[in-house]
Amino acid sequence: MIKTNKYFKNILTAIFLVGFLVAPYFVFAETPTPTLTLVSKSNSLTKLESIGGSTGLQAQDPRIVIANLIKTALGFIGIIFVVLMLYAGFNYMTAAGEVDKIDTAISTIRRAIIGLIIVMGAYSITAFVTSKVYGASSSGAYGNTTAPLKNINEQPTF
Repeated sequence: MIKTNKYFKNILTAIFLVGFLVAPYFVFAETPTPTLTLVSKSNSLTKLESIGGSTGLQAQDPRIVIANLIKTALGFIGIIFVVLMLYAGFNYMTAAGEVDKIDTAISTIRRAIIGLIIVMGAYSITAFVTSKVYGASSSGAYGNTTAPLKNINEQPTF
């Protein structure tokens, strides 16, 4: 009876898994008309840019967006390591002299500290690279300037 239940559960899980993986292939969307030309595409693009410009938002460099996403993810991972360290500290404090619990808590604290150091290093590298990419993509040949240059021979003001 237990083997039959387990077999039935595995079959049902496989059916649901296949269903979730195959479902996106059956999209009942309208197919595009083949009469689109390059002119209409560029016209659509200019309309899209005018709509996007009217919102007050600026187009951002995808590299900066990805770098900011990486920094955010590293921040969340750092929070996870801090929570893990707090949990291990709680286990250490409530071990009541049991050697196994103390050893487990100490090893967890050690691993959390190592993980936190790695995440902080990765975060600092990402922040450095992000600032350099942003500075390279948003400034001219002279680096970040506070005022636009009027003449090519003029020195920038910082």
